[in-house]
Amino acid sequence: MISEDSADVWGHRQLFDMNNRAGAPPDMFCTDGQNWRFPCYQWDVLKASNYQWWKDRLQQASKFYHAFRIDHVLGFFRIWQTPEKHNSGMLGRFVPSQAFKVTELQTAGFHEGQILHWTNPSYSVEELQARGLDPLTLANQPFFEGLFGNTTHFKLRSFLGENELKNLDEQTRNNFLRLMSNRIFNQYEENPSQLYPFWYWYESDVYKNESPEIQERIRQVLGDKEQSQDQFWGENGHGLLKMMRDETDMLVCAEDLGVVPNCVAPTLANLNILSLKIERWARNYHEAGDPYIPVEEYPRLSVCSPACHDTSNLRLWWDEKDLDVEQYKNLLGWDELPDYLTDDLAYAVVARNLSANSLIAILPLQDWLSIDYDLRSPTSEEERINIPGTQNDTNWNWRMAVSLDELENNSLFIQKMKNLILIRKSRPL
Repeated sequence: MISEDSADVWGHRQLFDMNNRAGAPPDMFCTDGQNWRFPCYQWDVLKASNYQWWKDRLQQASKFYHAFRIDHVLGFFRIWQTPEKHNSGMLGRFVPSQAFKVTELQTAGFHEGQILHWTNPSYSVEELQARGLDPLTLANQPFFEGLFGNTTHFKLRSFLGENELKNLDEQTRNNFLRLMSNRIFNQYEENPSQLYPFWYWYESDVYKNESPEIQERIRQVLGDKEQSQDQFWGENGHGLLKMMRDETDMLVCAEDLGVVPNCVAPTLANLNILSLKIERWARNYHEAGDPYIPVEEYPRLSVCSPACHDTSNLRLWWDEKDLDVEQYKNLLGWDELPDYLTDDLAYAVVARNLSANSLIAILPLQDWLSIDYDLRSPTSEEERINIPGTQNDTNWNWRMAVSLDELENNSLFIQKMKNLILIRKSRPL
C-alpha cells in the first residue's frame, strides 16, 4: 500500500481512490476490522495503462534486490475497502466482489420492504431511547432522518460516517456504533443499487428477529454468493500476480496471512510464488483440534518462521501461552514442556523451524538469541518489534541487549548456531 502523503499518490492522483481506505476484515485479533488509512488503487485505471506504474516500481527494485515480498497478497485477490469517513474497518466490503442487486434479492423471494429493513432499519422513538439514543434531542438530530417524514419512527441518516461521531461522549458513540451494526447488508454512496453483506450479519437483531424459515433463506442466498466469489477472486489475483511475477527475475514471496480464500494457495503455487508459514498459525483448521502441520509437510514453495515483525516473538509467544501445549510437546517429542522458555526449549523450537521443507527459513534475530539466556533482552515484551495498529515509543525500536563483540566471543552460542545451520543443510527435501 502507498501512503496518501507519498510522492506516488501526489504525482499519480488518477491511480488512487481517495474516497476509500484499505484494511482487513474483522477477525479474532481485531473484532472491528482494520483500517490502515491507505488509499485504495483504481485498478481499472492501472489496467488501462498496462500497469505501467507497478512495472516501473518492480524494475527499479530489481536493480537492488534478488527477491521481494508482497505484503498482504490477499489484497491482490480482493481488498477490504472501507469508505474514508469511517474510522474502523467494520463497515467495509471486499473489492472487487459480486454485489447483490435489489432485484436479485427479490427474485430470491424477499420483498423490497424486507431488504430496506435489513439495510437500514427504522426504530420508534421508544426503541431508540431504550438503546440510549434520543432522535428528538438537538444534539442527535443530524444523525437521524424521520421515516417518510414523520417524527414517530426514525432510521440512521443514510451513509452516516463513524468519524461524524467523534465529538460524542463514549457511551453515546458506542450506542450509535451498535445501531450501525444492526444490519444484514451494507450500502455505499458510489452505487446505492448494490448491496454487500455486513461482516457480522448473523449477529444482528434484524436477522435474529426473522423467522427460522427466513433466516435459512438468508443463509442460503449469502452462502451461494460466497461460493461464487472464490473463482472470481482467483482469476483476479492470478492476473495481477502474474504481471508482477513476469516483470522481473526477482524471486517473489507472498505474505498470505489472514482470512484466506480457497483460491489463494493454488494460485500462488501455480505462479511459483512462495507463501508464508508462521508456525503458530500453520495448522490444519479443517481437522478436529486444529492440529499443527508437521514442518516437513510445509510447501516447498514457502518461507517459514516462528514469528514475524507483527507478532509476538518466540519468548513472548510462550509467555502468553498462545499455543496447544499437548499438541506441541508431541511435535517436539518431549514428555513435558516447561512454563518458561528455557535455552533447550528455544533451541528445539528453532531447530523444528529450520528442519522445515520450506525453501527459505527466516528467523527474527530475537528468536536466534533466545537459545542463550545471557543474550536475551531483560523481558520478553521488550523483544517485540511492532504491535500492529498502534503508535508508541517502542514500535520498530528493538535493539540487541548485547554487543557484537560479546556475540563474537560467545563460543557456546556460535557452536549452537553451527549445529542449527547443519540441521537446515541436512534436512531431507
